[in-house]
Amino acid sequence: MATVQDSSTTIAEVPSTHNLVPTTSNDEPNAEEAMQDISMGDQSHTIPESPSQHLKSTAEPLSQEPATKSTEDPLPHEPEQQAPKHSFNQLSDDHMTPNSIEQPAPPESTFHAENTSQTLQPTPDTLPHHKQEESAPSSEQVPPAPHNAQEIHEQPVQNDSIENPQTVPEQPSQSVAEEPAIPSIVELGPTNGPSAVPVQPSYGDVSVGRELEVDIEADRLDLQHHVWRMTLAGALYISPLATPPANVLDVGTGTGIWAIEFAEEHPNSHVLGTDLSPIQPNFVPPNCNFIVDDAESDWVFEKKFDFIHGRMLCMGIHDWSRYFRQCWEHCKPGGWIEVQEICPPMRCDDGSLGPDDAFMKWSDMVVEASAMVGIDTSSPTRFSSYMEEAGFINVREEKAMWAVGPWPKGKREKAIGQWTQENMLQGVHGISVALFTRRLEMSREAVELFLVDVRKDIKNPKAHVYAQMYIHCAQKPPLPERSSGPQYPTA
Repeated sequence: MATVQDSSTTIAEVPSTHNLVPTTSNDEPNAEEAMQDISMGDQSHTIPESPSQHLKSTAEPLSQEPATKSTEDPLPHEPEQQAPKHSFNQLSDDHMTPNSIEQPAPPESTFHAENTSQTLQPTPDTLPHHKQEESAPSSEQVPPAPHNAQEIHEQPVQNDSIENPQTVPEQPSQSVAEEPAIPSIVELGPTNGPSAVPVQPSYGDVSVGRELEVDIEADRLDLQHHVWRMTLAGALYISPLATPPANVLDVGTGTGIWAIEFAEEHPNSHVLGTDLSPIQPNFVPPNCNFIVDDAESDWVFEKKFDFIHGRMLCMGIHDWSRYFRQCWEHCKPGGWIEVQEICPPMRCDDGSLGPDDAFMKWSDMVVEASAMVGIDTSSPTRFSSYMEEAGFINVREEKAMWAVGPWPKGKREKAIGQWTQENMLQGVHGISVALFTRRLEMSREAVELFLVDVRKDIKNPKAHVYAQMYIHCAQKPPLPERSSGPQYPTA
């Protein structure tokens, strides 16, 4: 901010960035004397201009006509208090620009009369609340710089119009105290756990956040749960639980729908669901909760469970023998475990689809790509032996058939086929893209073109394709009953 002054007017700036201080010279009467002269009826006295009119005259051509010539000007009065306005540099482009304004309206400021002893100071009440601390008046006076009237007329008083630092000395500006900037997340560093990177939902080698749309996949898993309940005649399990289990573990819970419905049907049981992806709902029964955990890692649960349930884990478990050993370690004596799985590849017994058809070829490619990452899709056929090796007893195996399409006979079988067809149409993309591009080295475009033919075969009403499903359950041997007293041999 610079200082501009002529022979009769001086515009000075105090160190505050918001206050412009107009100063009158000896030749002009102050406001109080002008009021007294007019009240005495002195009509020959020149009516002084108000501060706003006086400051505006610095940006207009100087006129020698007396101020009394205007009949529209009101009688002089004390200048009204006005809140200080920002300088040009502080105005936003949405309101005004320096070129579109002749001169900012004068703020309520201090009037200095060189030969008078009275000084008017702005009060804190006239300042906005958010500027009272910033614009504290300073007692230092800035020396004025001489300018003639011609220079004032050619160069209006603006910060950007001063180019000669020799004629107009630079004023020491007082910086306004800025509020501290809010640090970004990167500056704050990790806020939750060892890393600030959010959890990326994934199922095995398939990244849900990239390859699967989370919402679509969640709907598909809920649809799949409906097909399982139809397969089990409306039940959630086949294990012969004598009493409602106190503690239940649902491994690979997905959307958590099985755990939620089990908790609703057994209010005295506490159900814990684990999954790699935190996609479970927030509003659940009070006896149900979920944690993020990897089923293939070491299980570190503090308590043992009366019932351990797992479903559709075939694409995420590499070592089923280890899985059943961990079930043994965390199952209470007398407790039960159950697994419900699909066993690829897809099957067609009547030859309505051959091995060269897209759907059957797709099924074989899934088995091949899964084997490259260490997953044996035929493992469900050996679950019974895995359970017995771990020490379980009362092993039970059940088989079910999921038709792809409503081609079987029977009302329930047709309904299962219709829902399975929709399940496959929604799931082939998520299963295929990750496996085929990473393991079979197919381009994404080639995979998309191939899946077009696969979906045609899935919708083919003449194709009699089905998936083989397995349900296994087993019991951990209960503790031997203790006798009530010593046993004596009988004669």
